[in-house]
Amino acid sequence: MKTLVTDLASSRKMQWEFQPEGGAWSAIQVPAGGWRTQGFRCDAGTYRTSFLVPHQAKGKRVRLEFEAVNFGATVWVGREESTLVQVASHLGGWLPFGVDITDVVTPGQCCVVRVEVLGRERFKYEGKYTVPTAAPWFDGLAEGILRGVRLELVPTVRIVNVFVKTSVADERVEVYATLHNTRNQRVSVDVPVRFSGQNGTRFSYPRLKPVRVTVGAGETREFLVGQAAWTLGRESYWWPNVPYRKNYRTVLHRVAVRVLERKKTLHAVDQCFGFREFRAVGHTYRLNGVRCNLRGDNQQEANFGTDAYGMAAGFQSPTARCAGWPGAVDNLQRLNFNVLRIHQVPATRSMLEVCDEKGLMIVDETPIRGSERVEDAIAGRECRLSTVRALVRRDREHPCVVLWSVANEFFWPDSPDRVACERLARMLQAVAREEDGTRPVIFDGLEEMGPDVINMQHYVGGCGLFPQGGQPRRDRPYGETESIWPVDNCAMGFAWMGTSTRTRRLRENADIRNYVLNNAWPNYVPGQSRKNQLLERKIKNIEWPVAQVVPREIMPDIAQPWAHPLIRLLQQSFHPVAVWDLEFDAVNQYSDHAGNWPVIEPPLPAGAWVVRPLVVFNDEFAGEEITVEWEVRGRRTELSGEKKLHVPCGEHRSCPVSFIVPTAGERFQFIVRARKGGKICFQEDRMGFRILKVPR
Repeated sequence: MKTLVTDLASSRKMQWEFQPEGGAWSAIQVPAGGWRTQGFRCDAGTYRTSFLVPHQAKGKRVRLEFEAVNFGATVWVGREESTLVQVASHLGGWLPFGVDITDVVTPGQCCVVRVEVLGRERFKYEGKYTVPTAAPWFDGLAEGILRGVRLELVPTVRIVNVFVKTSVADERVEVYATLHNTRNQRVSVDVPVRFSGQNGTRFSYPRLKPVRVTVGAGETREFLVGQAAWTLGRESYWWPNVPYRKNYRTVLHRVAVRVLERKKTLHAVDQCFGFREFRAVGHTYRLNGVRCNLRGDNQQEANFGTDAYGMAAGFQSPTARCAGWPGAVDNLQRLNFNVLRIHQVPATRSMLEVCDEKGLMIVDETPIRGSERVEDAIAGRECRLSTVRALVRRDREHPCVVLWSVANEFFWPDSPDRVACERLARMLQAVAREEDGTRPVIFDGLEEMGPDVINMQHYVGGCGLFPQGGQPRRDRPYGETESIWPVDNCAMGFAWMGTSTRTRRLRENADIRNYVLNNAWPNYVPGQSRKNQLLERKIKNIEWPVAQVVPREIMPDIAQPWAHPLIRLLQQSFHPVAVWDLEFDAVNQYSDHAGNWPVIEPPLPAGAWVVRPLVVFNDEFAGEEITVEWEVRGRRTELSGEKKLHVPCGEHRSCPVSFIVPTAGERFQFIVRARKGGKICFQEDRMGFRILKVPR
């Protein structure tokens, strides 16, 4: 049998009440973004509701499952207010937890639930937060019950979690199931596993023999319940939407796991998985054995308002009026982004499911934060370790997740607790690897810690300056994964998001991300606008000299994005197959303050024989033969040529081309194209040169 679920949301006609600390009881919607979105100004409060425990609960375990409660929760349950019993306590934000309430409820009778919640201000030690806060600069950070509550009826022996480990290198699949036995005696059960297709996909899946396992009384334990060779080939792998294709859907599969006792099904779980492998190899990443260069952006929920991921239409399923999160993902992919870091505030499960299906790679980050130095990582050590564990356990089933970022800007070189922080950093990394050894673990925005830690750099050279890229090394991937900010909300910074990406691609950064797209294009998430977003720099009141030259407002909404010149510059700069003129880009890496690009037309002597240093990129996952075409268009001249190159996937090659500069007119246009498989996949026609007349 499957888990029987009852949604306890207000939208399902559940009646919830809330009492802010020191205040009176009043009605509240749950989840609805917690208490801040509903006008309550408090640091603590209590929720309560009541419901009828279904008759079907007889002989089963009854559980309450909370999708998220920020930041501390104590749960009380009983048949009436006077007989409530504390059944659980939880510390941490944005991640799920559950509690078994079987022993304090009766099937067919009323049940009262009270949840006492403490906000982040109640978790401080010597003025610093002991819980991960994700965005401490935002005073509207969601608090209370978020993202959902449900009642579940489960068998006495149940499947807690299923994790499918896939290896392309070994052509092997392994299925792990975590089983929980609530009986007072051990039990032996058979666990059959079956693979099937998703979205109409059909393969000759391997068949697995059921395994018999024994679970001790009261024990929760993970078992290897199935393993087999996977010989279905490249067509069965999960691949991102690269190059961009409208309406693209990845190849996904399903796994069904059952628990049988004397041939009777006790519990069954059916879930989706993708067959793929993402690894760090030397200074590169490899997806399914092919070099994979990550190029994209970061997304911070706090920029969009209180519990935006749980509340705002642009992060939900599409409707007739809003394209929802699928529309946002499509916009990112159409920019030729292949990755997005969900920065600090974890995404909802449904957001990750969309990325699974549409093929957008995700850097999944915890709410642990070193920026602003307002968190006490040492006093809050256990909470941080449990936060990493909870995030990885929740999200490891999603093929879109390629990296775990266990913390953002975790510590600074002059930190008085440097040694303790470094020790904790390795503990966080170890927990992530313990829960999932199939993906690399990184620290986003951390100084060098040695060859055992993959650290990504932020703002190389300084905030608001032109990005230079991460420090090269050969033993681990490197990259600059936050840049541009706090000048990202002006046209010049918008242009730099494109031109600096070219620089970093040349320097072989394995991971390139700007910060942050919504300040330049505020409505890339459907339904969003500059009017309902927050400018982090403004809230923090940052007045650095570099920031004073740009406005203190987010840029205007873009009504026709795909006709916008800076959007086109982004598309060209992030294009997986690209041809650029190195010298032309070098003199045009900086736009003017209005964001115009290019701004300089270099002079070339009339009639001179010149060699243009082209470079060709191939960041697709198949096809290594590229034809480069070029044209010179002057007033009376048209020249053209082509070269065929072999460019391995994930790499770039130089491709010098030569021609005679036209003599007629004042300027000429230089056009370059790339063909792959006989089709034009890239064209740049905005390069111009002035014709320098040479005196005779």
